[in-house]
Amino acid sequence: MSVDKFGSFSNSTSPRGPRGKQGEQGPPGVQGERGLPGPAGKGFLKTESGDYNIHLKRLKNVQEPQEQEDAATKKYVDETYEQLKEYIQYGSINGFTVVNEDDVKSAITAVLDKTMSLRGAAAAFGILPTTLYYRIKKLKSNKEPQSLKFSSKYSTQQVFTNGEEKMLEKYLIRSSKMNYGLTKIQARVLAFEYATLLQKCPEAWRENQMAGIEWIYGFMKRHSALSIRKPENTSLSRATSFNQKNLEEFHSNYERALGKFNFTADRIFNLDETGVTTVVQAPNVIAQKGQKQVGQSVSAERGQLITMCAIVSAIGNTIPPVFIFPRARFHDTMLNGAPTGSVGYANSPTSGWMTGGLFVKVLEHIQKSTRCTKSDMILLLLDNHESHCTIDAINFSRDHGIVLVNFPPHCTHRLQPLDIAVLGPFKQKLSIAQNDWLLNNPGKTIRIHDLPAIANTAYMAFFTQKNITSGFAKPGIFPFSRSAFTEEDFQCSEVTNRKLPESAEVTNENIEPLSNEADFPAHNMITTPTDIISPEIARPYPKAAPRKTTTGGRKKGKSRILTETPEKNEIEDAYIKRQKSLKKNTNSAFN
Repeated sequence: MSVDKFGSFSNSTSPRGPRGKQGEQGPPGVQGERGLPGPAGKGFLKTESGDYNIHLKRLKNVQEPQEQEDAATKKYVDETYEQLKEYIQYGSINGFTVVNEDDVKSAITAVLDKTMSLRGAAAAFGILPTTLYYRIKKLKSNKEPQSLKFSSKYSTQQVFTNGEEKMLEKYLIRSSKMNYGLTKIQARVLAFEYATLLQKCPEAWRENQMAGIEWIYGFMKRHSALSIRKPENTSLSRATSFNQKNLEEFHSNYERALGKFNFTADRIFNLDETGVTTVVQAPNVIAQKGQKQVGQSVSAERGQLITMCAIVSAIGNTIPPVFIFPRARFHDTMLNGAPTGSVGYANSPTSGWMTGGLFVKVLEHIQKSTRCTKSDMILLLLDNHESHCTIDAINFSRDHGIVLVNFPPHCTHRLQPLDIAVLGPFKQKLSIAQNDWLLNNPGKTIRIHDLPAIANTAYMAFFTQKNITSGFAKPGIFPFSRSAFTEEDFQCSEVTNRKLPESAEVTNENIEPLSNEADFPAHNMITTPTDIISPEIARPYPKAAPRKTTTGGRKKGKSRILTETPEKNEIEDAYIKRQKSLKKNTNSAFN
């Protein structure tokens, strides 16, 4: 290593020679004043090993290391690391390293030509020494070295280049986010179609019309971001209704309500119903390893259901829940063990569901608990269930200072605080609580009278301030934020994100089928250079057919402020119209 200059810190106690004359070098090794700078590499005290002692010395203008034993400055290491970080990507602990294959080829050539050592070539080309070692080992064991592709140790059956496989990885991830993920078989078929398009399809793939099983295993190892997952069934309505248009409509209504009445966190509430049954899925239990069937006692084949109506506020407080029982008359004994302050109502002997009349009673319970008035109003967020949108519920809310804002249809799984952070853990704990009850009461079955006390255990465990406030914060309800969701959150709705039909009549004859990628909107395709063939050319992303004009039918739901006068009048007119139609049908049936 060559050193042009060296110096010492002010507090240095290193030996110094006496000051020499101008232009002369002072003799080294004698205690005294510091001499003038000498030639490169001199002026240091030598150690017994023959090296220079650079303790408390600061090196300047240090050249880059040329040999394996040369030292390097921190600046050089940092700059080199930044360069390596651009194309070295580490996977899991048993993963792999993706490197520039041109550099691998150059490093292997340098080692085989004996111009560089293995570690020297690895350092020079930014490759892990172990990676370079196994590549050389594989090259030497290959019978036809000239046909070897320089790639990772998992690439014995690799057909595509790293860039092409990266595009395949992005395609599979985006398909999964659109709720149209591919199975292993479908991924193998896609690989075959893509390889055929690239004109590099192996003969074995052509015979089976799909990629080999060894290819998919190697592909999954090379791309640690991919894994086999068990998906959760998601209805098409939920997947496609959560889109930017519906979200923007809800944000506008919610922001208008906040701005008009200046609601604080303690006056913003969310209400939702959930079913509590006497039979739920038993939790995991310990059993003998290898046993195919493991049973667990439950109350019956099919259970009875009661409805629990939960109400929470944005500051993490709760209003005691309301229980709806499938009985003709309600008795106070049905609430034994329920959360303190709970109220109960009976629907009918056959149903424990919420109705419009019972929801008005729930609003009375909320008004009593919050003491809301027209001068001290509250904001209540709820879903689009028909029992929430009755004219009686709206009139009661307007008279007692309750502003009703509903979520867009089929969007509560992404917007409603209770669904996001509270009711899921509550149901899991409820399953454990019911299993504990059965263990403590062997031979007995759970009745609907026992459910409030069992539900209380799960209620106290997960209706906590932390869960509730995080449920309001995640979708941007409180604190209010329009940027809580990104473009990736709307990929599910891209399947049905189409233009509305023109005013002219649309028939089956004038609808052209979508046959190629040109029929898809530009935002649904990954933009690539014209000379690069991407997987979506072989198999475009799923896209629904063009919309058709429809006449009549049920009016599509939307987010609304139900207590506003225009919405109230519209709901009232629709109610009167339904009553007249029902009366007309009844009269015609008797005549």
